Amino acid sequence: MNEPERWSSLKAVLEVSATTKFGDDIRARVVGQLATNIAPQIEDNYYPAAVRKDQRFKATVREAFVEMPIGNVNARIGKQYINWGEAVGVFVADVVNARDLRHFLLQDFDQLRIGQWAARFDWQGDDKSAELVWIPVPTYDKIGAFGGDYYPVAYNLASDLFEVGRNKKPTSSLSNSNVGVRGGFLKNGWDVSAFYYRSMDREVLFASGLSTRIPGPLFTPTFGSRISQLGTTSSKDLDFAILKTEAVYTHGKAFTTANPSTLGKVEKRNTVDWLIGLDIPIPDSEARVNVQAIQRFIVSNADGLVVPRTQSYASVQFVYPSGNWEASFLAIEGLNKTERLLRPKLTYKLTKNTRISMGGDFFSGNALGLLGQFEERDRVYVRLKHNF
Repeated sequence: MNEPERWSSLKAVLEVSATTKFGDDIRARVVGQLATNIAPQIEDNYYPAAVRKDQRFKATVREAFVEMPIGNVNARIGKQYINWGEAVGVFVADVVNARDLRHFLLQDFDQLRIGQWAARFDWQGDDKSAELVWIPVPTYDKIGAFGGDYYPVAYNLASDLFEVGRNKKPTSSLSNSNVGVRGGFLKNGWDVSAFYYRSMDREVLFASGLSTRIPGPLFTPTFGSRISQLGTTSSKDLDFAILKTEAVYTHGKAFTTANPSTLGKVEKRNTVDWLIGLDIPIPDSEARVNVQAIQRFIVSNADGLVVPRTQSYASVQFVYPSGNWEASFLAIEGLNKTERLLRPKLTYKLTKNTRISMGGDFFSGNALGLLGQFEERDRVYVRLKHNF
């Protein structure tokens, strides 16, 4: 049955930042944000109370850190973004940042990423680099409340009648902290890095069980299973394009089981995620094209899981700036299940600091697919952004 037309987002965001220096070497930065979305309040006949409460108002510290040199090492202590990836529009090697997924991946990436409270130490040589990251209290993906437009329940659950429990997260103890190391080098035009990251998984899975309230399963949103990840990224200028690659091996990734009678049990598997992409500038213009192939592969069998062993996607993005206008189009296609996302967007620069954007997000495909689950969640939007 088609979903009714409605307001899904009437959102206002105020973000304020301040950066200051103490002497020549010490820098401090704070970014705060106030955000409210009144659409769920207006459409209270559709959105449940939990969704209205989740999106009514939020005051957030997005960044708050002090940065200083310690010998040849740069130290950054506090809430910050730590981006290890190279990809456009997806997360493969970008494993550190938590994400605000209440609108799936449809937000701008500067709003989608959630900072981590971390101690970061990095060293930069002429053609080498090294980095150490410690996150004492991890932050996890934000999925919002059940009943929200992009709550990820349909992809994980293959049942018409079910109950969703409360979010379950690990305790905030040092034994649950994250630590990672990363190194890189430049050679013959190749920019290559590799990392090891031992962490509490930021992603949600739905642990299955039997409900005591209804004749059906109970699925509990669960975060923070312990995983280990080995990853690598590379990029190279090929003259006609920039080649980018990412690959991550994850040990101990937890998955939802297909049998709800397992009473909270999850299955752990090892996975490989990889991506290869090209950034291609169009000659004699400012236009550019990005193409990517992305895949997740479960190393052992996927028997008993609600996800397939292999999930493959391809994406194409075209960007064409012209004067004060910029047109873009992104298409992501699921290759295992017939599903896709189409994202046309048109931006006009009203003034030096003001931009207005118009666009749409259109889903289609299999109801149990990563994209197809949102087939009834198409939207069109207008966004006004002013920097002052």
